Amino acid sequence: MKNTRPHEPTFRSEPLRPHPAERVIEELRSVASRASRRARAGGESRPVHSDIRIVAATNRDLKAEVAAGRFREDLYYRLNVVNVHLPPLRERGNDVESLALFFLQHCAAHVGRSGLAGYHPDAMEALRAYPWPGNIREFENAVQRAVLLARNALVTVTDLPKEIGAHFERTSSAPPPRCATPAIAPPSPAPDARFDFPEEGVNFRASIEEHENRLLRAALARCNGNRNQAALLLGLKRTTLVEMLRRKRIE
Repeated sequence: MKNTRPHEPTFRSEPLRPHPAERVIEELRSVASRASRRARAGGESRPVHSDIRIVAATNRDLKAEVAAGRFREDLYYRLNVVNVHLPPLRERGNDVESLALFFLQHCAAHVGRSGLAGYHPDAMEALRAYPWPGNIREFENAVQRAVLLARNALVTVTDLPKEIGAHFERTSSAPPPRCATPAIAPPSPAPDARFDFPEEGVNFRASIEEHENRLLRAALARCNGNRNQAALLLGLKRTTLVEMLRRKRIE
């Protein structure tokens, strides 16, 4: 660990891994006493007391490392106060769509690709199906590549790295619903087209609200509940669609 800035409230350590015994002993002392040693002129050192919280991260199974004798058990229990497990991306399928949209919007804004609207259904399914051995860094790089290479408003499988497309071809069994192609609105009726009003008239706002609700439910049903694809079908931003569904309490 590196602890040269005392009295700061939160300290994030480098990723935990096996260290030489003398370094681990110093880390144990620092954690136990909330102090570290700072060198002074003349070769002397003195303890520097710190009031800190330690946030430590690792990509290893520390219990297994302790059992194998590669990580100090006493250091493990000193640090393991609150344990937060963050599963790899391949185990977080529900997060893939949100992350894909976030990285696409971020990268598209950075490189000036404002015409990109989202992903073709095949491309999104390919992203979900891929196991992502490189985790989130590989995922972000794949989206950046797609943003740079995409020729249309929607990212396709061919815009993604070859290994992702190849894996999708091997594992896909049925084509996803083809609802991401933007809908083409029918031509507007002529201004003098007849409309049969009931004798008592109509509630304009209620009629518009009812029509909106039918459109939203129909789009969600056609896209099997996929909000990103439904937003593309309706010509809306995903955030706009989500807010409308929340306000109207439509599931």
